[in-house]
Amino acid sequence: MPRTPDEAKRREIAEGALKVLREHGIHQTTMSHIASALGMKRPTLYWYFSDLGEIFEYSMQQIRTDEAAFIVERIRGIDHPLDLLEGLIRADAEFFEQRGLEDFLLLLVQFLGAGDAASRARYRRIAVADMEPLRLMLIASVAAGVEGGMIAPCDPETLVDFLFVVLDGAMVHGVLRGADTSSIYDFVHTAVIAPLRLDGV
Repeated sequence: MPRTPDEAKRREIAEGALKVLREHGIHQTTMSHIASALGMKRPTLYWYFSDLGEIFEYSMQQIRTDEAAFIVERIRGIDHPLDLLEGLIRADAEFFEQRGLEDFLLLLVQFLGAGDAASRARYRRIAVADMEPLRLMLIASVAAGVEGGMIAPCDPETLVDFLFVVLDGAMVHGVLRGADTSSIYDFVHTAVIAPLRLDGV
């Protein structure tokens, strides 16, 4: 029976490799650089990961899995659909602030631009896969809120997708301009979410 790489060690290596990639960029980083920075031999690194693309795919999947779990935990027990959306915004921002992963978004852009079409398609699938159940749950919740008279008539899918776009865009904006994104989230609350709440509900 063939040996399989230890999962905890893979994660440790991937996290270390991401630090090297953030410091040097994907065009200046090789597997040799990563092995050297992590104090390991190249064959050992190759035992865990076949190339930089696999390291990045694995890292992206881990981060998105952690992100989805973090958000779900933070919004657990919230009943009103609009409060769920507010919770999504705050939890996602908190996750990236705590983990210090803003640079990850810039790496994602680099990888999407550097890979071939098949690689880009894989990265996109990984980037959205773990968030899809959460997205569908929020859409269903908003739809129920509209039907139940808690939320003004709107397209639930468009509303939820808009919020995901704002979250991603605000994070990139924060990284590129060093801007405080809290004002963006406050604006979304005031201009988008609050007006949808029907009086007394």
